[in-house]
Amino acid sequence: MTSRAQAPAKVMLFGEWAVLKGTPAVMTTLNVPMTCKLEATNDSIHSFDNGETNTSSEDSFFHWNSKFIQKFTETLGIDPKQNFKFSWKRDWKLNEGLGSSSASFLTAFFCCLDFLKSESVVKSEELWKKIFSIFQSISSGSGADLAAQFWGKSIVFQDGASQGVNLDPPKELLLIHTGQKACTQSLIQEIKDSEIPSAEIAKATLEFLDTRDWVKAMDLHFEAINKMGLIPEEALQFRNRLKKLNLIESLKTTGAGGGDALLCLINPSKKEAFEREVYQSGYWINSATFEAQGASIL
Repeated sequence: MTSRAQAPAKVMLFGEWAVLKGTPAVMTTLNVPMTCKLEATNDSIHSFDNGETNTSSEDSFFHWNSKFIQKFTETLGIDPKQNFKFSWKRDWKLNEGLGSSSASFLTAFFCCLDFLKSESVVKSEELWKKIFSIFQSISSGSGADLAAQFWGKSIVFQDGASQGVNLDPPKELLLIHTGQKACTQSLIQEIKDSEIPSAEIAKATLEFLDTRDWVKAMDLHFEAINKMGLIPEEALQFRNRLKKLNLIESLKTTGAGGGDALLCLINPSKKEAFEREVYQSGYWINSATFEAQGASIL
């Protein structure tokens, strides 16, 4: 038997880091999916194929998924003697930082639900709580990425709960990739709670939800993440150069802030000049559109 599922890429717009302290985060999705195929096998162990050639990333990927798959096959009551081959295909690059780990877990879980057939695959609060409980038992993350990819479109996430929100992102809002992938889990272990300006980030997030002032919210978030020392010097110089040339209204890092993805609100009259600066810096523009559908069985 073969089962297939998909989940979209995600972007954390506002609320990063403070979300770990229970304050809101604003998430959205992109219309590029990760797909997973499950095949029942007679092998003695589960096997994984993530389609990557980078051995170090494969090791991390396999370790992550083996833990989760063991946990949720137990939770779902799948015969422990039954093993599977999981194969993933990602329509984005690993170094773009768009939620590969959470998408791989989520798609594998949906494949297992489809395999059982007796389990409902209709997305519901009950199903989300089951998934989130498994996630919490193994991960130190907030679960915001997972929630965005589960529900789709755009959401406000806080303490495991999600609410859909209509953001209507401006057409001048672009996502830039630098290729400098940071490991979120490593950063979480390194950053002390006292170093997270939770109040500042939470205030900026709530103000954005009230006013939809993208420029102010992006500027405030950039300043807060920069105080934590999480924005690479190269990203700082890039932002300053774009500001000096009047090519952007604002720029912030997304997610953990390691510099792999930059959210830019560009000056629409200087789009061509902006694009030249991006490509001359060795970066690239993500052409995907915001607010994609959430995870599903294929």
